[in-house]
Amino acid sequence: MEFNWDEFKDKSNGIAVNCRTQEEANDFCKQMNEHGLKWCDGKSYLYDNYWKIYKENTCYINQGQHCYNGGGEYTVLDELYTILNWSDYSSYNNTTIKIKYFAHDIEKVKVTENGDWIDLRSAIDIKLEKGEFRLIPLGVGMKLPVGYEAHMVPRSSTYKNFGIIQSNHCGIIDNSYCGDNDEWKYPAIALRDTEILKGDRICQFRIVKKQPNITFEEVEHLENNDRGGFGSTGKR
Repeated sequence: MEFNWDEFKDKSNGIAVNCRTQEEANDFCKQMNEHGLKWCDGKSYLYDNYWKIYKENTCYINQGQHCYNGGGEYTVLDELYTILNWSDYSSYNNTTIKIKYFAHDIEKVKVTENGDWIDLRSAIDIKLEKGEFRLIPLGVGMKLPVGYEAHMVPRSSTYKNFGIIQSNHCGIIDNSYCGDNDEWKYPAIALRDTEILKGDRICQFRIVKKQPNITFEEVEHLENNDRGGFGSTGKR
């Protein structure tokens, strides 16, 4: 969907933009600058300490007006403005992943219409005996967006169809695993004799934001009530 910047420039329209996250707001402000739009004071007033003040991580923005009363609260009200969600327009939500195919005779990777996870296929025909472990090549390598990693797990039908489980249960693919020879592989353990054909869908992945930088503060007491150990809440 294309954002109507001409309509947004007309202050009489009473249009406000809903940015749900800091990243969306940053993207919105970047787009404003590219379209020659400025705030009243010529700069953005979106600071972290104001971010969570209005409507649970929501910030309403209107071109040419601060929407800020000087006391630390945004004053834009739903009934006074037409609210547009920047997530409906933002290129921030349309992420591009560079992908290299090591096997060109399998179906291309594609996003499923109903679901967030993306299927991956075996790049080879392979037979496994019960108890055997193999790294099954998936025929692809990817350059993930900066700040993201990929999580790879079996499909819900993988064990039913092929009798294999994933040895590490959830595979983590770092952003740095992106060289020309860094092919993704599926670590499989066969629980019965089985055969997998080239092109069979055996696992799925999604990209996830990496955790923020963390520091550890050592303390003598955590100052919380004890849960009571593993299984303390019972079976039912």
